[in-house]
Amino acid sequence: MDGDAGAALWSDPGTTWRLQFNLGQIRAVFGSFGLRQVARGVRTQMQLDKLHPTEPHGYLGFLGVRESRRDQGRGSALLEEVLTRADDAKAPAYVAVAATYGYQDEPDVVAALRQAQRQGLEIDLDRTSYYVDHVTILPTGRARMAGWRKRLFAVLHQNSTPVARSYGIPPDRVFEVGAYVEV
Repeated sequence: MDGDAGAALWSDPGTTWRLQFNLGQIRAVFGSFGLRQVARGVRTQMQLDKLHPTEPHGYLGFLGVRESRRDQGRGSALLEEVLTRADDAKAPAYVAVAATYGYQDEPDVVAALRQAQRQGLEIDLDRTSYYVDHVTILPTGRARMAGWRKRLFAVLHQNSTPVARSYGIPPDRVFEVGAYVEV
């Protein structure tokens, strides 16, 4: 792969993959997201860690290709290298697939996975599991908002389209990771 056209963050079988931050990066994360959002992210990651396989396996946490270099086979080449390493170790590999959509787009996760299949990812869509968050709004927090507005917000949120449906995810394969948010 030439220069900075693409990158993959991969953990070999038997190792763990963890991002480590220096103090400046931690300050930036807390400054950007706030304590509550960081705490929610940590709780979500802890829930996902409970579901993570315990057998030795390879894990592809990130694979990306610069926009100017896409559609040239670079992502497929990176993916092939990662999967070959897992095959050589005779270990399963777990891959996270991420898709980006614009404001007016209608996300379709299954279509994104089919695109990954066309680019070389061997995936059985009939055995794929999907993890989504499920937020419950509690109108009891210390937010500086009138009580009736808190309750209205909670009702509107409760009646919104579920994440799995709005992303086109098959409902019989969804795992929800929940959180309570006080407003």
